[in-house]
Amino acid sequence: VGQATPGVASTGLHPTHDVLRPRLLAVLSFPDTDELEVHLVLDGRRTIGRAPASDGLVAAAHATVEAVRGLDLGLSPAAHWARPIDSDGDIIVMVAISVDTEGTEQTLYGISSGTSPIDAAARATLDALNRLVSRLLAT
Repeated sequence: VGQATPGVASTGLHPTHDVLRPRLLAVLSFPDTDELEVHLVLDGRRTIGRAPASDGLVAAAHATVEAVRGLDLGLSPAAHWARPIDSDGDIIVMVAISVDTEGTEQTLYGISSGTSPIDAAARATLDALNRLVSRLLAT
């Protein structure tokens, strides 16, 4: 049974902006099969990205990137690293990530907190990518 990180979105709209952006629905970890899933929604379309859970924080970034690719936005990002930047004992409360985008020759950076380390890494990946996605969807 997977462990869910809650994050419910009824639409693909970011709550504080009237901009269409992918939203994180859930980050699931399946230790018995070494799989991590990231579930996204954008304007009613849902996607799931997967990566080996044993890859640590960068697995959440890889799975998020795969889910973004599944939205067919013409974007080919690649996650490079994910690092904890703040922690409280054994619990990581903030994660930073780096993502490159093919075709745009850009390196994007994101930072976020979360309810778990993998949740923070998925949110940081969306933090980096959502600025680019918003520009793509506006055109």
